[in-house]
Amino acid sequence: MTGSRGTGLPSLAIDHQLVERRKQFRRDLWEYRRVDHIPVTFWPDWTFGYTPREATENGDVQLEVNIRRIERSLRTIPDDYIPWARIWCGYMTIATMFGADVHWADDPAQPPGVRAPLIHEIGQVFGLERPDLGAGLMPENLRRLRQHAAMLPRDVSLTGIDAGGPLNNCKDLVETNLLYTAFYDHPEAMHHLLGLVTDVQLEVYRAVVEAAGGLERMTSVRTSFSLMSILMRSSTTGNTTTLANEVCRRALASNGEMRTRRCTPISDCSRP
Repeated sequence: MTGSRGTGLPSLAIDHQLVERRKQFRRDLWEYRRVDHIPVTFWPDWTFGYTPREATENGDVQLEVNIRRIERSLRTIPDDYIPWARIWCGYMTIATMFGADVHWADDPAQPPGVRAPLIHEIGQVFGLERPDLGAGLMPENLRRLRQHAAMLPRDVSLTGIDAGGPLNNCKDLVETNLLYTAFYDHPEAMHHLLGLVTDVQLEVYRAVVEAAGGLERMTSVRTSFSLMSILMRSSTTGNTTTLANEVCRRALASNGEMRTRRCTPISDCSRP
């Protein structure tokens, strides 16, 4: 991986009170209070001479790009901008924790994916071992979160790591046609797999929140926090197992009609 070319990174002059007012404006909006306008979110894709692959693969480059984006956005985006930084190694962190290899296309502008699914026969799901937080891309994700939390002002919100949802990760782990037919043909196996993946995701999100410095430091700009509500409830009620089972039951009760919301593979089996 190439090293960061950044020297003399710009300092971030952030008005804390102004950021707090902009945050409160959004709270008012989401609580259906009267506001004088609807804010528009800008997501600039400036990479400052790096390719998207370089900014994804190299955490130091990602930090530099985030700092430069925030500094430029503070100068050029008017009115409602709230500074934030995206921490991202690719969407397939949990699949890599189970042992999947990362695939990069020849085009450096393309995001990474998994090289191949791990499960080609449904019985293989029962042989999957639960990974720990030291597996796959997870250590690098946590390192980047801690690095960003330490290097950026508290007024800069941090995203999660785009770990997807349980079905999203099953899509990476299971061969495409088998994934869609298994809900009909092997519901017990899919229930087992969804439960395993969900438990891993809950552990991952707890670690993500801790590394970022707490929920109050976090945002979710196009970053999948599909389990965050479950995480927040389980952290206060202790009902993690029940909530994880609810996730699985919703998928299984659909009798195969539930589709993953995004990032699904193209397959004739995905069409009703």
